[in-house]
Amino acid sequence: MVVKGKSRSPRGNELVFLTAPEGGSELELCRIPDGEDFSLPEDLVHIAFLSLDLEADLVRLEAAGVKVTEPYTPTGNGALAFVEDPDGYEVELLERRQS
Repeated sequence: MVVKGKSRSPRGNELVFLTAPEGGSELELCRIPDGEDFSLPEDLVHIAFLSLDLEADLVRLEAAGVKVTEPYTPTGNGALAFVEDPDGYEVELLERRQS
């Protein structure tokens, strides 16, 4: 993967955005600064996938028995939802608005 960009979040986390050389796949890595009283919220650790039609994907996933833990939620630039994988881990699904 190739570094597409780097930034720092408002909380001070270091973010690195990677993309596959062939395009299409992206990965965001987050490094949280060391601290004495730090605890990582469980919902912060998950993987996300881009969906071209989130509502249709959720219908298909639910029909296949996938548990939707946070339903379709419109955002400023698209929509998101969360589902559970077979081991109970949270998976985020994102849909971006076409500009």
